[in-house]
Amino acid sequence: AGLRFDPAWSPAGDAIAYVEQLGDERVLRLVAPDGTHDRLALQMARADLVAPAWSPDGRELAFIERRFAGSTYTYDIGILDLGSGDHRTLARVPHASTISWAPDGRSLLVGTYEGEDGALVLLDVASGQRTTVAEHATKAAVADDGTIAYLDRIRQGIWRLAVGHLDGDRLVFDRHIGTDEVYNYGHFGVDVARC
Repeated sequence: AGLRFDPAWSPAGDAIAYVEQLGDERVLRLVAPDGTHDRLALQMARADLVAPAWSPDGRELAFIERRFAGSTYTYDIGILDLGSGDHRTLARVPHASTISWAPDGRSLLVGTYEGEDGALVLLDVASGQRTTVAEHATKAAVADDGTIAYLDRIRQGIWRLAVGHLDGDRLVFDRHIGTDEVYNYGHFGVDVARC
C-alpha cells in the first residue's frame, strides 16, 4: 500500500475514486465508501494519473496523465469509461492541475498553472477542442448549476477565491468570496458541494 490522495466522490455517492502511489507511479483506484470493493481502475506505464473527476452520470472518470519527459513534464487529459474499461487521451493541456465536468457532461474545465500564473481551459469531450476561457485564474470547480469557483489572480503571486459563470467562450467574474488571500496556490484546490 502506498500513499493515497485526490479522493473524488461519485455523483451517486456509492464510490470514491482516488490516486495511490505505487512505487514510481500513481494509479487510479475505486472503493466503496465503507472500504469494500477496493480495486485498481487504471494504471499506465511511466505515467502519474492524478486529479480524478467523475462525469455527471458517473460512467466516466477524467484525469490528468502526467509524464516526465527529459527535464520537464507533459500533461494530457484522459477519460476512462468505467463500464468498458476503455481509456482515451482527449488533449494535451500544459501544466494541467485540476479538472471539473460541466453539468451537461459535454465539456471539462481544466485549471492550469505555470510559474506564478494560471489559466482555465474548456475542453470539448467529443472533439478535444480546447478554448482558453480565462487567464490569471486556476484551480476551478463547476457546481451543478454551472457556477464556477476558482482562484483569481488579483496581483502577481496573490490569489483570492472567486465565483463566476461561463458566457460562451469566456469566464465572467461575479464576485470574490471573503477577503482571504492565497500566496502559493500550488498545494491548494477548490471544490464545490453538490447543490
